[in-house]
Amino acid sequence: MKQNLNIVIIIGLVLLILILCFFPISRKEGFESKGEDKVFVINLPKDKQRFQEFKDYYDKSDMKHHPLHTFTAVIGKDVNSEEVLAEHAKPDFKRVVQTGKRQKHHELSHGGLGCFLSHYNVAKQLTEEQDPTIQQYIVFEDDNVCTQDTHKKIKEAIKKLPDNWDILIGQTWRQTGDKISSDIQKPKSFWGTGLVVYNKKGAQRFVDEVNKTKIDGQVDAYLSRANQQGKLNIYSTNENLVEDNSHNISNIQMQLEGNGRDVFDYYGTSLE
Repeated sequence: MKQNLNIVIIIGLVLLILILCFFPISRKEGFESKGEDKVFVINLPKDKQRFQEFKDYYDKSDMKHHPLHTFTAVIGKDVNSEEVLAEHAKPDFKRVVQTGKRQKHHELSHGGLGCFLSHYNVAKQLTEEQDPTIQQYIVFEDDNVCTQDTHKKIKEAIKKLPDNWDILIGQTWRQTGDKISSDIQKPKSFWGTGLVVYNKKGAQRFVDEVNKTKIDGQVDAYLSRANQQGKLNIYSTNENLVEDNSHNISNIQMQLEGNGRDVFDYYGTSLE
């Protein structure tokens, strides 16, 4: 009798293992964790309230099923600008810092330099990612709000990208370019890096380009130009996948006073 009971138990365990192997337990809201994405929000340690507001919205959205990692933003004032700026950009940077005003959109302040290096650093981290299953980073800036279906729309957009994509921009202003589908655009230029998806190849190309040319403008301007020049293959969504947090607008921009100048001219490249 005891022997028969043992046989029944063994058969039951075998059946349970087979069921688990062939019929895996479904996850919440249909999101299957494949280990392909890692999610970051760029945030300064002093901006605890900004982070908390971002996290509150994040946890109410469909992003909540993905662990959120904080990426410490670079403080621009702590950076030796002489080492990271291209020579032709140094006079403009000094003028902006001294006057507190920009003459063209691309021009850098300390905040803009910190923002650029924050994106550069997170891209560099992706190139050095040790987990072989992680092939792309989803990167938010902390002045945004995730909507209920932000993650769903990110995944839908990625599915519609060509295989050779490098970077997907999920929040833009003043976007120009050509629509390639109802959801995706190949931009000529854009403003904004509030939501960026880097894949490993694109992150490496971005890092290599910065190492080669150094920094001469805000990160959105730099990426727009690199895209126009074919150095990066960037796509954007036709609609923004995150919203601005009206309480936490960008804190890196300085006043823009063109005074008749072409504010869209970026050392010979048009960002209009």
